[in-house]
Amino acid sequence: MPELVQVARLVGRLKKYLVGKKLKHVAAMDDPVVFQDTTAHEFLRATEGRTVLDAKSLGKYFWSATPPLLFC
Repeated sequence: MPELVQVARLVGRLKKYLVGKKLKHVAAMDDPVVFQDTTAHEFLRATEGRTVLDAKSLGKYFWSATPPLLFC
């Protein structure tokens, strides 16, 4: 598990280099712990081509925010 300082440093780098960029190539491996309600393939389809709006953290967890998906 990463230390809080490492997470803060990573989020800072994500904000500096990733926010505002479009995700062209996304890689993910199937992992039942990470993808409990979905698969890596579904995650890839949902994230490729989206723009990163922000990077945030809460404790030792971090995530990137993207625009919401619209389903018809």
